Amino acid sequence: LLCFQSYVQDYEKGIAGCYPHTTLRNAFVAADVNEIVNPKMMNASWESGLLFNTTVHFRKGAVRIPSDVYYELVRYIIERNGYEVGDSGLYLNEYQPNPYKPCFKNDCHPKGICIDVSNRSYRCECGAGFRELDPSDPGKKCIPTYGFNECEKKEDNECSENARCIDLEHLYKCECLPSYSDASPPGAVPGSICVLDYCSDVNFCPTNTTCKNMEQQAECRCDPGFTDIRKSDRRNALGLGDDTFCMHVRDVNECALGLTNCSGVAECIDRPIGYTCKCPDGYIDGNPDEPGRV
Repeated sequence: LLCFQSYVQDYEKGIAGCYPHTTLRNAFVAADVNEIVNPKMMNASWESGLLFNTTVHFRKGAVRIPSDVYYELVRYIIERNGYEVGDSGLYLNEYQPNPYKPCFKNDCHPKGICIDVSNRSYRCECGAGFRELDPSDPGKKCIPTYGFNECEKKEDNECSENARCIDLEHLYKCECLPSYSDASPPGAVPGSICVLDYCSDVNFCPTNTTCKNMEQQAECRCDPGFTDIRKSDRRNALGLGDDTFCMHVRDVNECALGLTNCSGVAECIDRPIGYTCKCPDGYIDGNPDEPGRV
């Protein structure tokens, strides 16, 4: 407390010694320190020094714009007095925070950088040697680019609960646990979504299909060159079993299976690959580009 009291006296005396060298020389009356606070309480990126909350008194009507009081003082201290506050032995930080800028009070990470965007807004970004933990909210959660173990805390990685987090020198990776398969979408961290590997059952999908794990289930998808006939309600009548999902495009008869979009009155004509539709006599085709549909 005694040490801070000495700072108060030195600072107030220093301020009084500065204004006579500014355009406000004839208006200055006195300076009173209201409090001295830890700068990190105001801005997490200010890691050293002290923050003086000060009221400066001037003759009535002498100051038209309040910010002039600040700018006149700081300009003299930095440009003409070598950063020293008068002859107090106290010095301004080289990075002097401007109380009239949005970044003076911000919620950037201590290792982040605050950048004034306008007179009322700012943005944050992580400083050199640090990277974003949450890119959707930049500059708020910054972690070291190297030497940081993202696997120690669940909130520091995106691995699925069914995956193993492996720390690397740079970043980390996720590996799905045995019996689980990666279902992460393109652009996501591999292993961020791990689902039961239904496809590990060799009998899950029938011939001519490929098993694809989804988030809640697996799908059997027709291989290239094959047509999906599962939507046909006629396949059993044609001697095809329930385990026949896909047929080669040259073997499938869409007309017989009812897998067409022909009009209800149109004739379906099977082709070696695919089919076509034809309106019967007495009908006019409403869409010649797609015959027999309308």
